[in-house]
Amino acid sequence: MKYDGRAPQEELATGERSTRNRVARSILDHGPSTVADLAKRVGLTQAAVRR
Repeated sequence: MKYDGRAPQEELATGERSTRNRVARSILDHGPSTVADLAKRVGLTQAAVRR
């Protein structure tokens, strides 16, 4: 089995999917960003963004 860096969708809780989508949307809308910038935009801690 090849690892592509993504967790299988069935293992992600609904809240995790929503958070991932918010972070991804922020990157798509604003381009490359630091963790600090992402955390401010989506209202999370820097550690949460990294997860």
